[in-house]
Amino acid sequence: MSTWSAVQGLCRLTALQVAEQAQEVLTSHERSKEQLCQELHLLVHQSATAELNKLEQLTKQLEQLNR
Repeated sequence: MSTWSAVQGLCRLTALQVAEQAQEVLTSHERSKEQLCQELHLLVHQSATAELNKLEQLTKQLEQLNR
């Protein structure tokens, strides 16, 4: 094997390693984004539920005052 062939082989190996690491980073970022989206969805749902419960409570109080 010539020196040039060895260098080319190392470059290909290094490029493959870089590509694999980049893919791992992208995958990790996608997982993080998905988790954040799920947490945000849950927070919005909980907030909406709390607001509806408060609205029902206030409506009942108003109805009682109007009797």
